[in-house]
Order: sequence, then C-alpha cells, then structure tokens
Amino acid sequence: VELTISSGEAIEDKTKENVDVPDVVNRELSSAIARIKDAGFSYAVYEAASSSITKGYVISTEPAAGESVLSGSEVVITVSSGPETESIQVPKLIGLSKNAALEKLESANLSLDEIEVIESDYDEGTVIWQSREPGQTVEEHTKISIQISAGPAEDGN
Repeated sequence: VELTISSGEAIEDKTKENVDVPDVVNRELSSAIARIKDAGFSYAVYEAASSSITKGYVISTEPAAGESVLSGSEVVITVSSGPETESIQVPKLIGLSKNAALEKLESANLSLDEIEVIESDYDEGTVIWQSREPGQTVEEHTKISIQISAGPAEDGN
C-alpha cells in the first residue's frame, strides 16, 4: 500500500498564465473595462474624487499597469467622480451694490446667476433680494440670483 500526504500547497493551475495588466489610466471607464476584460481579467470599480482626472475616466488600477498577474485575476479600477467640492456658506448680499455682491460671491467661490432690476423703495443699485438665504450651506460654484433696486417708482403727477 502506498500513501501520499499533501503538504497543503496549492497545485498550480496549468490552464492559466500570467498576463500584464493593460494601461487604462486616463481612459473613459467603458473603454477601460473592455480592455481589462479583453486581457482576461475580472474587474471591480470604485470612485474617488480627482481634480486632475476628468469625471468618468480611470485614475488608477490595482494591480498597476504592466504588472504581470494570473489571467482571471480581479483588477480594481478607480474612476474619477470629478473634483471634490467644498461646502460654502452663502454670504449676505442684501444692502450691497451689484459690484460688491459679485466680488463677495466670487471670493466665496460662488457664481452670480440672474440679475433682475425692480422698482423698490431702496436706493437704486442696491441688492434687495438673493435666491439663497445668507448662512445657508451650498456646494461651491452654486449660482445665486439677485434682485437690484431700480429706485422708487416715478409718480406721474
């Protein structure tokens, strides 16, 4: 009787071979997935913010491009979700001139949207309304609309 005892080491799968991971960095996600699959790999996708890589494009892979790994292995693709945005508190614009309001928005990383000029009892050129409440938290680059006083209505007397 002959007895064989295993040392527990895995038997190498002769049907799979080592393949280099393709370079898909800075490629659109669907194109990157096609290249990864064509090379014989499975994949997983994760998102991360990036200010240097366009949204929807690949930031990196793990294993990295050019690494030789077993065909069929999983390649983790990290794709850009676009730049990270900051939360900004909306400044008070009411009572300011149009130019002062614009400067305040720009310094807060916000944008001026629509400007409406309406008759009011306030001094001409004064901001009398804003679309977002002062102190409200918004994402940077949010557009804020304002109304500016044209001064009081002229009486026809």
